Amino acid sequence: MVSGFQGLPIPFEPHIPKPAVRANGYHCIRPIFITWRLSDKGIVRSVEGQGRAAEQRPASRPYPQGVFRNGLLKKDGVGAGHLRTCRRTVLCPSSPHRLRNHAALKKIDPLRPDLPSHYRPRHFSALWQQPLAGWREKLREITGAGRGTSRPAVYFRADDVGAGGRAFNALCGIFRQFQVPIAMAVVPAWLSSARIQQLFAIAPLGEELWGWHQHGWRHVNWQRAGKKSEFGEQRPFEKQWRDIWQGQLKMKDIFGERALPVFTPPWNRLSAATVKILQELNFSAVSTTDPLPRSVKPAPSFKNIRVHLDLHTRKGSDPGEDYARLLGELAALIARKEPFGIMVHHQRMTLFAFEFLEELLRILQNDLDSRFLAFEQLLQEEG
Repeated sequence: MVSGFQGLPIPFEPHIPKPAVRANGYHCIRPIFITWRLSDKGIVRSVEGQGRAAEQRPASRPYPQGVFRNGLLKKDGVGAGHLRTCRRTVLCPSSPHRLRNHAALKKIDPLRPDLPSHYRPRHFSALWQQPLAGWREKLREITGAGRGTSRPAVYFRADDVGAGGRAFNALCGIFRQFQVPIAMAVVPAWLSSARIQQLFAIAPLGEELWGWHQHGWRHVNWQRAGKKSEFGEQRPFEKQWRDIWQGQLKMKDIFGERALPVFTPPWNRLSAATVKILQELNFSAVSTTDPLPRSVKPAPSFKNIRVHLDLHTRKGSDPGEDYARLLGELAALIARKEPFGIMVHHQRMTLFAFEFLEELLRILQNDLDSRFLAFEQLLQEEG
């Protein structure tokens, strides 16, 4: 019971509309929102959390934003002292085109309609801050040089998958648009029941484009010195075994037969002990950026599905120089006869990064007639 109009207690009932509202080129900041209604009236309140009902909860300071009457929000009927500006509040009248509070709305980006034009991830490389002059022409120039030679064979791997969200939705939308498979490296410990629902709402388990496989356990650095690694030389064998084993159990429980016997170590680093454990637990392959350590002598059937190009965790500070370096790396890979892998991080992708990836897939598919390989195919190949 909350205090209603004229100070009378009113039993408001939660009303949960559809997860997205778009109208007149605008959409709401939050994908989930709630209004409390009584007949055709209600107080609009702010809501925290994204995703499905399991993650919905009242905001910590749910000040009323106004009174909902006949599809219109009006700032009357509630004491003026209770009316506060709250940009994170999402309004959802029964007729979305009648929204009147544009402070709660953001313009949709025309190129990536699932992302607002102001979207920017928390961390990203300098290269992807904003589009570079002539970037598309330069990309077509280097890819055109490889046309007419051998047909490129390429596969993609997406790291740090652990929830749905706008960036993950945009990534899946691009690969679904071109019907290109991508291996999803999932961090098992990140998956709560709500996040699993988010994940499958965007990338359904029955859709064959997604190569679900294990990406460590918690994605935590255990090295006391040197480069980051969850399964490095400084980690005891028993602790590595426990983490990989419980991650494997969780992956099988969530993804069932769709879980591939492939292990991508966080930061692409592992130890000789890690490879031994993986073989004991019946993994068929790892996926890293480098060859396995020389001291490692796995079974002949155990593979390393290497990725050769890192799109989004680049260290260059000069965007122009880094873009030229990226194009040089890409040109060399397109010219090779062997399959090559490209690594993406959706959480570090700006709007420019999404636009570049879409253009790259278009060129690889339409201009170069590339073969797109899934991890399942790579596991079955000889050698």
